[in-house]
Amino acid sequence: MSGMATVDNARVMDLMKSALGMAKHIVTPGVFVTSVLQGEGVGARQTGLCGNFETVVSCKPDSSRSCTREILWVCRGFKG
Repeated sequence: MSGMATVDNARVMDLMKSALGMAKHIVTPGVFVTSVLQGEGVGARQTGLCGNFETVVSCKPDSSRSCTREILWVCRGFKG
């Protein structure tokens, strides 16, 4: 992480997009879990995931410090 919120958020979103691209080839009935940083573009990206999965749940794990912008998306029911 660079410490620059805009840069870090863009990098995390790019990484998540790449992971989703790979998951589309291997996640048939499985679960896709990704970590993202709250910030610009997060809502649109979550909406995009909803188009690929039946449910997308956002959560903040107990192990994550309260001061961080990290959240997890747990995606179930891949639509293919």
